[in-house]
Amino acid sequence: MDERIKAKSVLTFLMSIVTVLILVFFYLFHLYHHFVVDTLSLEVKERLEKTYPQFLGRIEDYYRTMGYYVISDSKVIEAIKRGDREQLHHLTLPLFNLLKEKDPELENMHFHTPENRSFLRLHRPETFGDDLSQERPLIALINQSGAARSAIEVGRYGFGYRVGIPIMEGMTHLGVLEFGVRLEAFSRMLLDEFGVRSAILVDKKKIQFFYESNPERDPHAKTLGEYTFYKGFGDLIESEEDWGRVQKNYLYKKVGENHYIIFKGAELQDLKGENIGILLINKNINYYMNQASRLWGVALAIGGVLWLLILGILRFGYHRYEARMRLYEAWLLEKNQTLEHLSFFDHLTQIANRRALEERIRKSISRFELERQSFSMVIFDIDDFKRVNDTYGHGAGDEVLKQIARLAKESIRGEDMAGRWGGEEFVIYLHHASISSAHEIAERLRQKIARHAFDPRFKVTCSFGVSEFREGMDFDSLISRADEALYEAKRQGKNQTILAS
Repeated sequence: MDERIKAKSVLTFLMSIVTVLILVFFYLFHLYHHFVVDTLSLEVKERLEKTYPQFLGRIEDYYRTMGYYVISDSKVIEAIKRGDREQLHHLTLPLFNLLKEKDPELENMHFHTPENRSFLRLHRPETFGDDLSQERPLIALINQSGAARSAIEVGRYGFGYRVGIPIMEGMTHLGVLEFGVRLEAFSRMLLDEFGVRSAILVDKKKIQFFYESNPERDPHAKTLGEYTFYKGFGDLIESEEDWGRVQKNYLYKKVGENHYIIFKGAELQDLKGENIGILLINKNINYYMNQASRLWGVALAIGGVLWLLILGILRFGYHRYEARMRLYEAWLLEKNQTLEHLSFFDHLTQIANRRALEERIRKSISRFELERQSFSMVIFDIDDFKRVNDTYGHGAGDEVLKQIARLAKESIRGEDMAGRWGGEEFVIYLHHASISSAHEIAERLRQKIARHAFDPRFKVTCSFGVSEFREGMDFDSLISRADEALYEAKRQGKNQTILAS
């Protein structure tokens, strides 16, 4: 694989890793966001679990105290014993109004007979005498046991937390005094103590009696599963899917610029301990979301800067690598050119070597079959060259070789090639040259060498053999014919040019 492709692959791989790490960072931040929201909802739930029973206890203690205060009045007891409803109403109405001023969620103050019949509803004095034995198990239980009781209960005209105490004169049981506090008191408590809003969901079956007694109330109020919204933010839970999220953990909602999480708070249980409803918590998390948005913005900025920084570092490294690769490739090209030069040129004479000559001649032989264009070659060597080396040294011999190579190169055309065949033997390839043209070139070179002043101590001559490539010949036969002509020139006295027959 090309090194640049490898480098780009590595760069792409590293950038992918960096991108994945940044995405993992954002995902972890997202998980942290959910963790904080989970923690917020869990914190409120845990605090509510501790506070809810205490709150019920405070309501119970307060209204039991008020109830015992009422029935401690002998006039009240006398009115109850006489069955004087008007007198009882006259005596207790001021206290009822005062209690309502102090606690707006107080809904009713109700006197019951020992037979579980309504004697006086201070909130509805015109309605009395109805039998509540089946509808109000709390009243029946207090009449039966003679002990104070409290529970969430659905009444004919209200739905709330009921606090009942027995009315006694000595050992004589005279009935029950009941206070009814709206469930909105729970919502107020949550708002005051936790800063959260709440809604009340009631079991549809349990509240059916209330709707039948109060036709002005919508019996088709928004329902979620087996529950009906009694009070609160029904518009925030828009579908069964939303309700499913509330039941599973919590529901996140954004309304305008406000952010909410909605989750289940306390379960509302009746006298028998059965679940009669649910208190839903709606916590505004604008502050947290604004903080989270700022943190998210900072995280995005940091992530973006890191990504760009790492990208810059990687790209810088890649460009440096590319620059080094270019230098390396230039060096490698130079070395390859040097090697190519060394492989095709003679080191001493700086003209083509035998390998280059053979390759050129063989290519011309191959083209001959297509172009039918002949060519010629000249082979020559230095006469008595051994005597020069032996007498004057190899340095003098090398100088002769270099000068003859230069003279040969100067004597040919651009498309021709002169080279050293080996030792003191040279070959000239003559492109598209007939044997007569080759003879002229060889003869001119022979004469030039004979006239050239190589060294004042000795004279240098060369013998030449010339052959032309013709149809039916091959490389070996071409060389062989030129060699034979050269040997003939040597045999005839040297320093002459002989054409192959």
